[in-house]
Amino acid sequence: FLDLTASDFAHAGKDEVESKVATCASLLNKVKQEFEQQGYTVQTLRLATNPFGEWLILNQQEVGDSNSQSQPADRLRLFDKILAKHEIHFCALGPAMSVKEAKL
Repeated sequence: FLDLTASDFAHAGKDEVESKVATCASLLNKVKQEFEQQGYTVQTLRLATNPFGEWLILNQQEVGDSNSQSQPADRLRLFDKILAKHEIHFCALGPAMSVKEAKL
């Protein structure tokens, strides 16, 4: 499970997101190795995030911040690149917790 916040993407947030994903990827790879040593086949590494409205949708403070990833699509592209770099091929973005989020 990866707990992201809106501030992770603000102020050149790539580093914060990268750090969190790297930590999760390291743990997932250790677990994968342990399972493989026990004779199991691990097909993919997957993770899930907290509800996407907590980190994907801009808050008012970020709207004026030119250094933050300004749009949900920008945040998703960045997140996807970081996941791919760490060979995490499946990610559940967490549930929509409101009608506004569901419409996104």
